[in-house]
Amino acid sequence: MRGREQNHSAPLVPEWLILGKNPLLMGLFGAMLDFLFPLRCEGCGREGAYLCEMCLYALPRARAAREPWIAAIYEYRSPAVQGALWKLKYRGVADIAGLFGKILYDLARLNFAPQNLGGRALLDVAEKDALKNHGKISLVPVPLSERKARERGYNQAELLARAMAREDAEGLFSLELALLARTKDGRSQMSIRDRSAREANVRGAFAAHETAKGRRIVLVDDIATTGATLRAARDALLAAGAREVTAVVVAH
Repeated sequence: MRGREQNHSAPLVPEWLILGKNPLLMGLFGAMLDFLFPLRCEGCGREGAYLCEMCLYALPRARAAREPWIAAIYEYRSPAVQGALWKLKYRGVADIAGLFGKILYDLARLNFAPQNLGGRALLDVAEKDALKNHGKISLVPVPLSERKARERGYNQAELLARAMAREDAEGLFSLELALLARTKDGRSQMSIRDRSAREANVRGAFAAHETAKGRRIVLVDDIATTGATLRAARDALLAAGAREVTAVVVAH
């Protein structure tokens, strides 16, 4: 006797139970891991923080990027940097975003805020008036594709940009989430070794809103290796009429 035919098209597990497709489950899973495995510094292993203060300041600083419009904090080859960024990118750890966001804010402020700021802590009256006249600098996190954003439940670049905005007591920057969209869902850049293949993978991947015209923009992302993703995002913003586009990243 023949048995019942299997319906191979029906999923064995409801989609909402798949970890990567349910942000709530991902958050609960992360909380469970934190309970079972207490926070340990990625540098020295001490309990209590993802990066302790001592290790944070001992991390290798980034060399100058090939592109003068990109500024980075750390060298990505550091195991501690890689470990912290992995937790940010794939687990959405807000503490790490807050930690790096503070440093990224200082980096953006000193590199791309009004040129006469000179690294001072406060703006004088004339500088504040100039800022009002020319408008705030737009902080734009590099967007994910709709598929990745849906599966992951967050965008690590947006977490960093939001952390930067929280540091901005002087109102130098404005957080802009609608100026740039990712319109092409290619392969993960991390899976592509060849530099020219990386460029091709993200070519034409972004579209900028018309309101980018005339703005000074700072792109925000976690990692820049070859810089291909940032270049593609920058090209889209400049094509829409942005006056100036620079970028800050945690590591390269």
